[in-house]
Amino acid sequence: MAKQQSERLTRAIDRLPESERIATRMLYYEHLSRAEIAHQLKLPPKTIKSRLHAARGRLRTSLTRQTPTLERLVREARPRLSVSAVHARPPHVVELPVRPGTVSMAA
Repeated sequence: MAKQQSERLTRAIDRLPESERIATRMLYYEHLSRAEIAHQLKLPPKTIKSRLHAARGRLRTSLTRQTPTLERLVREARPRLSVSAVHARPPHVVELPVRPGTVSMAA
């Protein structure tokens, strides 16, 4: 199972745009810091940070779409925020809107 997940992740990284793929490999496979990556690629550190952020988003989307269970959970998830009063009033539940294509941190 872990080997399959590793292979799926490797394939997903291979499908990233080149600039994001290079930064991602340097960070996770070569264990370089963002500053070291920026220095080696002769780019500003904020550019590297942006590329890594975009890459993680693409990977999350790509891997979620490949996992039917996660897709189902995302569709069915109805996040709730429970806010209880200081005194003995019953808790108030607030429905949060769910944007299509987003993943709840609770999932």
